[in-house]
Amino acid sequence: MKKAFIILLLIPFGSWTQSNTGFEFHASVNHPLATSAFLGGGIGANVLFRDTSVLSLKTGLEVNYFHTWDDRIYAGHGSSRTDLYYKYAVVSIPAFARLNFGNRVKFFLEAGAYLGFCADGRVRYTSASSGSFPGDYSVTTQQNTYNPGFFLIPAAAIGIRFPISERLDLFIKPEFAFVQNLRFSGNQTGAGYGGDYDFNYQYTYLRLCVGLHLKPRAR
Repeated sequence: MKKAFIILLLIPFGSWTQSNTGFEFHASVNHPLATSAFLGGGIGANVLFRDTSVLSLKTGLEVNYFHTWDDRIYAGHGSSRTDLYYKYAVVSIPAFARLNFGNRVKFFLEAGAYLGFCADGRVRYTSASSGSFPGDYSVTTQQNTYNPGFFLIPAAAIGIRFPISERLDLFIKPEFAFVQNLRFSGNQTGAGYGGDYDFNYQYTYLRLCVGLHLKPRAR
């Protein structure tokens, strides 16, 4: 899968000499749609093929940081983990289709998915366990390196672009996405941290992107 990821990463660079190709650069903040979660953030650079057409295609490279929390999960017979803080950075390649509307001020709708992998991940938690005898009880705080592997992230967004110069637009885009970890999908015990409610292998989030859109040169 890593070879396929590298091939997808190289595809956009073949479009630099093509006409009707636009570029976007953005920063973002994200927040999981859960009662207990923290703000994350990210940056990205994308290529848009057929940029001036009604239907355009987008790919590129993005890095996003996620920070989630869970209060308690079951960790086996007589054991539990509390105050779990998950922190990880995901490097991903988007594959999106975009519909464009408007003239000077443009609106757009886009949908697709991100394919990504965890570049760095950590989980910190308090572990409590009881032994075979009364009073045999221990509590420890641990921090482990956490590598959930590859992610598939379906997403959809609506955005608006405002012109700030002849070739440059400012855009704002709220996005809704479902983060699905490919390694632990459908295998709660494989994650080692609990069941469906656990954020470490699937959750939904809302992301707000703000960035610049570089339009193609006029022919």
